[in-house]
Amino acid sequence: MTQLTENSNSLSPTQDTLKTSVIEKRLPYIAAFWFFVVLNSYLVWNPLAPIVHFLPALLIVWGTCLLSDKLARTSYYRILFCCITIYFFWIVLSFCDTFGSIIKRCTDFFPLLCIILWPSELILKSYEIIRKVIIFYAIGSAILSVLILLGLNERLPHLVLPPRETIHVNRGIVYYLYGLFIANCSTSIGVTGVSSRACGMLQEPGHFAILLGFIYLIDRLSGRKINYWIVICGLLTFSSAFILIVFFTEIYSIFSLKRLRKVVISLPFIVLFLFLLYSFLPSGIQEQIEYYAYGRNLEKVIEALSETSSLTGALDERASDFSIANYEKMTTMQYVFGGGHRDRGDVLSDYRGMVINVGYVGVFLAIFIYLAIFVRTPLKIKIALGLSFFLVLLHRSWMLYQPYIFIEGFMAVIAYRKSQERVYNDIKS
Repeated sequence: MTQLTENSNSLSPTQDTLKTSVIEKRLPYIAAFWFFVVLNSYLVWNPLAPIVHFLPALLIVWGTCLLSDKLARTSYYRILFCCITIYFFWIVLSFCDTFGSIIKRCTDFFPLLCIILWPSELILKSYEIIRKVIIFYAIGSAILSVLILLGLNERLPHLVLPPRETIHVNRGIVYYLYGLFIANCSTSIGVTGVSSRACGMLQEPGHFAILLGFIYLIDRLSGRKINYWIVICGLLTFSSAFILIVFFTEIYSIFSLKRLRKVVISLPFIVLFLFLLYSFLPSGIQEQIEYYAYGRNLEKVIEALSETSSLTGALDERASDFSIANYEKMTTMQYVFGGGHRDRGDVLSDYRGMVINVGYVGVFLAIFIYLAIFVRTPLKIKIALGLSFFLVLLHRSWMLYQPYIFIEGFMAVIAYRKSQERVYNDIKS
């Protein structure tokens, strides 16, 4: 009897090891699924959204508990964990007034608290899956954008999805789903038609542009070659956000003498090629490109910037008068702690919208998380991540109410450190 007990005990570690191995194989896929859920992709554009939010979060928390002996415990991870926890509680206090809304915020942020403690191999596997999915959507969305530019959109089979936000209702925007790829369509008088701006799986091309920009950033910081589908699709979002993140990523290396020489030599040829390509396009397509690339928003922003010589004046061009008035009427306490007047139809996506919702305290906490993420990293990491974060804060601050900008920054740091380890091991061997 004693021998039987000893034998069963001796099998226990093997069973535990096998169980842990299975969990580790599954967790990256679950983490990737959670990422696209909190990204507000069309995965959650249905009545089952609460379940779709809750299930991957529960599995990530459960899997993390089973891997407790492998979790990171250094001061870097403890400080980051504390910063995110404090910010999470502030978000709950600022936004949640019902039990259901608290549960939703928990399902969004608890997985982030778990993932940052995972072994770096698991984090990088999660990124690889996310990257492959985004490249798939970059390819499909780029092809779809070209087909729409050519006027073939109505000939392609599609489903019409209803507007997602109050602002979309006001502007008459619906969504065309071409297989797995989204395109927004305006039904307002005077601006009707399907937009050729690449949307991927998201509501807005600008949102997708930032996602593509961060994938480009992580790839480059981890030593990968440029993925040209990411670049092509990023350009087809017609969003300056993608171009700026690419610039922030490359700015450090551009000014090295070797790289600067390559840029100076190749840039005229690239410009000439693009000019010739543009000149051969039909006039109708040229007009669409001009409108999406410049006339849609950038023209007014540049005019406002030149007239007012003020960044706020330029940002006002993308905000409604009503929302600006709400911001200017806030009390000192509201500026500090948030709680200004909110209206779902307001258009105030820059940092002032974040101040209205979470106050300067919330803005500071979000900034502090990012500073904690890239502490003790080289200058090029700080430049790329810091300026990209500032762009999001300045341009689309509402993204910071969700955890995906933070997890992307964290993955960039982990990917860079892992690439440096590989370089060091290669030199050592």
